[in-house]
Formats: sequence, C-alpha cells, structure tokens
Amino acid sequence: AMELHEEYEVYTAADGIEGFKSSLNSIPDLIISDIIMPNMDGIELCEKIKSNINTSHIPIILLTAKDSIDDKETGYESGADSYITKPFSSKLLKSRIHNLIMTRRRMSEYLMKQVQSLQYAESGGVEDVDIQADAKEAPCACTESLPDDRTEVTKNLTALDRQFLDKLFEIVSDNIDNENLSVGFLADKFCMSNSTLYRKVTALLQISPNEYVRHVRMEKAVELLRT
Repeated sequence: AMELHEEYEVYTAADGIEGFKSSLNSIPDLIISDIIMPNMDGIELCEKIKSNINTSHIPIILLTAKDSIDDKETGYESGADSYITKPFSSKLLKSRIHNLIMTRRRMSEYLMKQVQSLQYAESGGVEDVDIQADAKEAPCACTESLPDDRTEVTKNLTALDRQFLDKLFEIVSDNIDNENLSVGFLADKFCMSNSTLYRKVTALLQISPNEYVRHVRMEKAVELLRT
C-alpha cells in the first residue's frame, strides 16, 4: 500500500465488511482485495461489489496464496477482473492495475463512439462485443489507439452496467427537451446520490453526466438536420 501511495490515492480497510462500506462511500477506480479475510472474504466482497449498481463498474483484483485452476475460476465467477497469486512483486501488481485502468478507458472510448453514432437507438442498447485480448491475464498493451468498432471492448461490462447505460440513454432521450434534465434529475431516476451518479457515469464514459447529455443532444440534432 505504501508503494501505491506514490501514484494513487489509497483507501484501506481491515476486512471485507469495512471494505464494502468504504467502496460505497468512496466509489474507487479499482479495488484490490485479499481472498482470506475475517467477517467477509474476498469472494463474497467481490460478489457484493459486482451486484450493487453503485459499484458494479469497479474493477477488482483478488490476491490469494492458492494457485489452482478451480480457485481462479471461483474468483472470476464472482466477478473478479484479475487474480494474482502470492508471493508477487510490486511491479506485477502495478502493471496489472495500469492494465485494468487503461482497458476501462478504452471501453469508455468505445461506449462513447456508440453514443456519438446513435448506435443505441439503432441496436437497442450496448452491443455485446467480445474483447480480443482478455484483460484478466493480458499483457499491458492498452495504450494502443482504439481499433474499429466491434473488434473489442464490452466483454467486462457487467449486466448491471449494461442495464444502467441503456436506462441512462433512454431517460436522456425521452427528456431531451426537458430544461430540468440535469445530474439531479438523473440521480432521482436512478435513486442515487448526485455524487454517486456522477462518479459512475464518469467511470463508465470518462465524461460527466452533463457532458453526456450534451453529446446526446448534439447527435440527435445532427440526425434531425440530416433527415
């Protein structure tokens, strides 16, 4: 944790219960959790994080002393994005963190390209696209430019996040002329706090909710002009 403080803002928790409460309060960009913990283990924590709409988008790295295929499958089935076996070097951990964060940014770029081309309206939601390179074990090559649509990106998007983005687009589209369309308006529709909605939209799309609204309005205006 001390080494990560040099590059990241780090929050720590003593066990899974405290970690889950902390994640709800801070909505971090990434979670690193040991599997063996008192009160709530890493597998249960991962399942709770990934099944909560407020936190389902957060990448999770699980740490364990076990190295069997069954244990890794259990970790991934719980929703983990990466799995590191002890002992490990700080270099490996930092590389995996960087890899996951960059992969999420590339996913955000792809999702915004869908919005900008109004593919939501045409396809009925987030397209189910396979990632070519699995982010769970892939080397860190995520700084390359985003390839053409359909070649990667939404494999690691959870079902909750797909539903969230579909609902977000639907609400914005249905209220495109509503002068009260704002972060507060959207937060009420999702039963979230303004700050939680802001952090979730920003995490998924790398832009604020207000910027997202402007994007959708502009693209719909362009479409109206074309037709």
